[in-house]
This record gives sequence, structure tokens and C-alpha cells, in this order.
Amino acid sequence: MYSKLSTQAIVLKVDDVGERDVLLSLFTREFGFVYAKATGVRTQSSRLRFTLQSMTLCFVSLVHGKTGWILTNASFVKSYYFDCESFEQRQTISKIISLIKRLYIGEEAHLDLFDFLKSHFDMLCFENFTIEQAKHLEIFIVFKMLEKLGYVENSEIVKPLLKADEYTVKIKEYVKEFQKQITPFINSAIRASGL
Repeated sequence: MYSKLSTQAIVLKVDDVGERDVLLSLFTREFGFVYAKATGVRTQSSRLRFTLQSMTLCFVSLVHGKTGWILTNASFVKSYYFDCESFEQRQTISKIISLIKRLYIGEEAHLDLFDFLKSHFDMLCFENFTIEQAKHLEIFIVFKMLEKLGYVENSEIVKPLLKADEYTVKIKEYVKEFQKQITPFINSAIRASGL
């Protein structure tokens, strides 16, 4: 018998499998990036149908079977899609989620990265940012994500960002002033990852 494991997860992607099932791409707090099959979720009677949408934060119960992870239960926490008031906020989170899928490799817990993304997604959704301010926050989030995954080398231009884990007023001003130098640094780190 397999043991049931519970964790928080951000639903990155939902792919249909047959007429009833889905394959979920999950970024979990305790197990890292996992694919999990959810059976019967697409049926009209499924209570998980609306819980398991892309850009959703939820608690999931998983079992690791012979063929991989199987989702046995989930409870809704929040939808970043519906909580964000503007298209730009949703688009920013969507781009970051796409980058997680691309750069995060393996089933290894990364509590620090999960907690960082969760708190900064909340910030992005619930604070009133202009389009330009949201772009600055996106730069900071992507930089820190790359750093936490080991894709960033030390450089003078990004030194203040390396020391910061919170998006403070000082960091906001730094990103605003040096975004033209930081953005190529980020793009170079993504290209260097080879992913």
C-alpha cells in the first residue's frame, strides 16, 4: 500500500487525458516539480473540477504509485488568475509560471523558492501596481527565481538583488533605475541554462 502525502501546490498546467482525466504539472512545496494524474476530474460530478485549474494554489494529497504521482484529493486556497485585477498582473504570473516549468528540474523540494513565489504572487495580485511597477516586480521575481535555482553568477550590477528576499522600497527603486542593465543579465542567465 502506498502512503498518501500532502503538500501545498501551485498548478502550473492542466492537460486533458482521455475524456475524464487530467495530467497536472504541479510545483509543490515539499516535492518540487511533479506531474500527477487526476482521475475523473473532468466529469460533471467531480468536486475537484474547479479546484484544479492553472494558476491555482491548493493543498493536494498525492500517492506515488508504480507509474508516477496520482492526485487523490485537493482543496482550493486561491486562484491567482481570478484574484488578479488586471490582464497585466495575470500575464506576469503566467510568464513566471512558464519559466518555472522550463527551468525547474526534478522532484526536489525547494521550500524557499515556493514560499518566495507564493508571497510575491500575492503581492502582485493584491497590491495596486501600474503596468511599469508590475514589470519591475516581475524583473525582481524572475531574478530571484534564477538565483535560487543556481543560474545567477555574482556581478556588481545585481549585488543589491542578491542580498534581498523582499521587494522593499529600496529594491523597487534599484530595479527601476537599473532595469536596462538587469534585464540583459536575466536573459543571459536563462540562455546559459540551456533549457
